[in-house]
Amino acid sequence: MSKLLRDPLYLGSLAALLAVAVISVAAGAAGGSGGAAPAPRRAVATATSTSTVTPAAAPTPQLWEQLLDARRLLDLQTLAGALDTYRQRLGTYPSTGGATQPMCKDSGDAGCKLSSVSAQLPYNDGTYDYLYRSDGTTFTLSTRLQTPRAPDGCNGDVPAALAGLPVHCEGPKGGP
Repeated sequence: MSKLLRDPLYLGSLAALLAVAVISVAAGAAGGSGGAAPAPRRAVATATSTSTVTPAAAPTPQLWEQLLDARRLLDLQTLAGALDTYRQRLGTYPSTGGATQPMCKDSGDAGCKLSSVSAQLPYNDGTYDYLYRSDGTTFTLSTRLQTPRAPDGCNGDVPAALAGLPVHCEGPKGGP
């Protein structure tokens, strides 16, 4: 446990998750109208026979979902930084031949080459692998999310494994 507490990648992720938690709690506490209690609702009877159907509201994301998504986004940013460092050192990104594959599930995956840049990189969220695609000059990292976000960063090109799910993609910042 003490080794984890000295790991800067772990501490950075933990700090980001805590920040999201504090913001969520603060936003929930700030809801309302300046702290005043809302006026009580009263039932009103009407003489009309019409009825209206209220559409179901979108469910509010749970705190754990928000924290997991924040961690996933931070992980993709960490991987993007490692990919940029790799390109600066070797002149190209690790290529998948344009195919989408797990970042580093098997030792032969292109993303595993990032171990030459950093020994401790987040290749998955603990359940799902982060996906990687590169032709050597550009790259796209993808992850599933618990809650939808806009824009998703995928530019309409969502990997088949994530089709129909809330997704976020990350690419290079600037040109190659």
